[in-house]
Amino acid sequence: AVIGRRVGADLARIERAARLAKADLVTGMVGEFPELQGIMGR
Repeated sequence: AVIGRRVGADLARIERAARLAKADLVTGMVGEFPELQGIMGR
């Protein structure tokens, strides 16, 4: 959020992107199938 403020980015979008980026990590699937990272959170 600090960098987002400095560059004038939309903080709501930054927050959503951060949540989605971590969503697939919580499932544990990316531990078994790393190629699914970035896909499982969709």
